[in-house]
Amino acid sequence: MSTPPPSGKKKTSVIGWVALGLSVLGFIFAVIPGLSFVAWPLIAAAFIVSIVALAKKGSAKAFPVIALVLSVISGIVAPIVSIATVVNVAADNTTATVDEATTKIGEVVKTDSGLNVTVSAVTCGLATAPNTFEGLDPVVPQGQFCQIDFTVENAGDKEAILFPNYFGGLIGDVQYAADSSSSKFTGDNSMSITLNPGLSVTGVAFVDIAAGQTLDAITFSDGILGSEISILNK
Repeated sequence: MSTPPPSGKKKTSVIGWVALGLSVLGFIFAVIPGLSFVAWPLIAAAFIVSIVALAKKGSAKAFPVIALVLSVISGIVAPIVSIATVVNVAADNTTATVDEATTKIGEVVKTDSGLNVTVSAVTCGLATAPNTFEGLDPVVPQGQFCQIDFTVENAGDKEAILFPNYFGGLIGDVQYAADSSSSKFTGDNSMSITLNPGLSVTGVAFVDIAAGQTLDAITFSDGILGSEISILNK
């Protein structure tokens, strides 16, 4: 015959066990790079369920307290791991340099995502550039504009979202960004374009550099975390 539990001893409720399980799972996901982003729903659920378990009368509080503390710790760890992951991914994507450029003006270079990029001409010394917004005055550079005429073909197997200011320039290894208020796709004043496989688009990008200088190379990056390519301006 089993001995009955001592009088007054409280048992952990089912919801307390659920809270503990969610908090442990959330912590595991939080500390794993690449999975910390999906830990948030688990952490939030563990936090809420642990509070509900603590509020439940007549049940043991040890596991809900552990779950609550663990969910708070996970909520601190998860963003740290997520930020570190993004920084490491960005660092792994090498920034293009002039010395790495093997392609010249008029030649096709293919990106890792399957885009064929061709810079057909680079013209510097421009005092203005057309404004992408109709009816507004031309854009005036602080120094001089270099106009980059380009074609991008999607030779990949999925759609690509492009911005004209994915183009930029290099003088030495110093990077110069394209002006977003004047760079545009041909016949399209929108800030971006969706390019399906097999299609191509032309456009111009304007880079503001100091007077008397010229771009050594043109750069193209197919996204915020995309790797850059460089094309010699010759």
